[in-house]
Amino acid sequence: MTEIDDLGPWNTGLVANVERLVDAADKHILPALPTLRLKDAEDRPFTLITAAIAERQISALRGATILARHGIGHLTLPLTRPACEERIWLDYLFSLDPPRMRDAVVRVMVSLESSHLIGAQQQYMGGKQMRKLGFPKSFVNGQAAAGRSAKTILGVIGQQLAWDADTGRVPSTGWVAAKVGQSKLYDFLYSATSRGVHFSPTEYTRSGWTVTLDGPVEFLGDNFVNYREMFGLYWLCALFGETIALMVRNGFFGEDFPSADALSELMAPTKAIQALGQVPIALPHEFNLGMDSRA
Repeated sequence: MTEIDDLGPWNTGLVANVERLVDAADKHILPALPTLRLKDAEDRPFTLITAAIAERQISALRGATILARHGIGHLTLPLTRPACEERIWLDYLFSLDPPRMRDAVVRVMVSLESSHLIGAQQQYMGGKQMRKLGFPKSFVNGQAAAGRSAKTILGVIGQQLAWDADTGRVPSTGWVAAKVGQSKLYDFLYSATSRGVHFSPTEYTRSGWTVTLDGPVEFLGDNFVNYREMFGLYWLCALFGETIALMVRNGFFGEDFPSADALSELMAPTKAIQALGQVPIALPHEFNLGMDSRA
């Protein structure tokens, strides 16, 4: 891929504005989250994971700015994948009626995922190492039983919600995206991020840049790092804004949020970032388009 002479408006103050957004989120959003106790993991699991999503996305934004400031901004790209899925799943869960179904879905998903996690670790490490780590055999066996029970419950919930999935399986995020009218967003960001979190020869070739067609290729050069940085930062902010908007519209923070001051401080950097324009998946330079006379 040929060298980019101009990365457009995205390299103008993006990192600084994301840092301003993180500061505003620390000041206004984190204190507005509900105070939760350990028992809420069972009693109010949807509330608990929603609060956790808000904190995780703020943390991801903060981490992305740190990576950018240290010259490794390309590593922000994988952070956008969970943010996209969180935004889509929250949209779907908030739409469920009756609202108690939200807790039922989250509760059974947690049980199923926990069972799979313990089972995978047991299978890889073996029972002896698991006991050394502090996992009694009775607990491991109990998790396996809980997983089987969760699949049965999940099958019942899936029928009630008309899931397009096999009995005992959670529907795909793509299916959920279609249910909430976000297929285009999902397809776009899935295409953009999947090669950044999986083995991908395409992504490796995209990381190589050169000034001329016959010049030496430089991997992970400034062009690649800077562009991936901009993509990750922009879409993390966009997804964060949509996620928080979902929470506000559904009364997650209560009736008094956001205050005028909070809205002003959150929207100022958000509008500045939006004004830069959406960062696309691919640039023509990656396909050797628009080469000048040096080629």
